[in-house]
Amino acid sequence: MEEQRKIRILVADDNAAVRESLKFLLEEEGYEVQEAADGREAVTLSRAEAPDLMILDIDMPDLDGYTVLLLMKAHPLYKDIPVIVFTGRYREEGFRQHSEALGALYHLVKPLDRERLLIAVTSALSRGEKR
Repeated sequence: MEEQRKIRILVADDNAAVRESLKFLLEEEGYEVQEAADGREAVTLSRAEAPDLMILDIDMPDLDGYTVLLLMKAHPLYKDIPVIVFTGRYREEGFRQHSEALGALYHLVKPLDRERLLIAVTSALSRGEKR
């Protein structure tokens, strides 16, 4: 019997503790998780093997989450990958509108709530399947 491929999620955040926390939580739910320490690494990893979902921190050095989102959505092979973005800026003006305009499906605020994150992941993956 053929083993079913796990859903692969790419998590990009410059904070190692946040990445590890997300990785633990998502792997506990049965997902395969790939980590990127910055936006440039996120683009490289996702283009090497496209993930089923990307979770991007907006505030990363070098390439921020918005830039990664723009690069991915501009490329025909990767434009349909669902993306969740998050930020530590609690009241960032225009965060939701800007994220949606660039193609993010969900926008979360740190500290990330486990239940809210899992709902966003499940919903983003199902929306991604419909594309």
